[in-house]
Amino acid sequence: MKITELLEKSEDQIPHNVWGVEIDSTVLGLPKQLQFMGVIAEFEDEGKTKLSKEFIAKIANLILARTCEIVVEIPADHSLDIKQTVLMANTMQFGLSMLFDETQKEKFITESAEITKVMLSIPNFSQVIHPVSSYLEYLATESLRNEEQRKASLESDEPPKHGVPDDDYIMQVFVLPMSKELVDGFKKATYDAVETHFGSIANFDKAIITSAIAHAEQFRELLEDEKEEADALKEKK
Repeated sequence: MKITELLEKSEDQIPHNVWGVEIDSTVLGLPKQLQFMGVIAEFEDEGKTKLSKEFIAKIANLILARTCEIVVEIPADHSLDIKQTVLMANTMQFGLSMLFDETQKEKFITESAEITKVMLSIPNFSQVIHPVSSYLEYLATESLRNEEQRKASLESDEPPKHGVPDDDYIMQVFVLPMSKELVDGFKKATYDAVETHFGSIANFDKAIITSAIAHAEQFRELLEDEKEEADALKEKK
């Protein structure tokens, strides 16, 4: 779908989530109904080694106008420099979606490991890179579960309720169409990259728990500050 076609739709026809969108025109505003938009990457050359300047300008305009999450969809046959692309996404504040091709399994697996390394090496990295981000979120969730919960989950005959993506985009674009071989290879490569970065999964667990505690403390302090401000306003009245 072209973005001009999307913008021509009436309010009740515009979906909350849409992907595979071609940015065929400069956009200065987006419908408020949109919550997620995946846009097709455009390249400078046939070898797909560099995003085009025109496309980057379009993305910059979208970011200024956005009211939703924006993800640039990178085709499996690209030849982009992974580190540079991830750094650009983080700097410009847009997400990435690294699409796969079953005929290029090894490339996707190797690329996922590289993306994981780059993401973990950037302090306060804040953008999503699908599907790596989803799997890292799963590993983080596992870190916050105790050993008894993990063991019970592994021994249960029922499918796990945690860690199963509820994001429609992730399910439709990655989880459902991926072969088990590719899923297993992707998970192992990402897991190994995390383990290498932290020295061990135990160290990763500690980092996640420490971060969770710090965020909880920050949230508590924020609530206390808001309460103090509210009390001060009451006293003035």
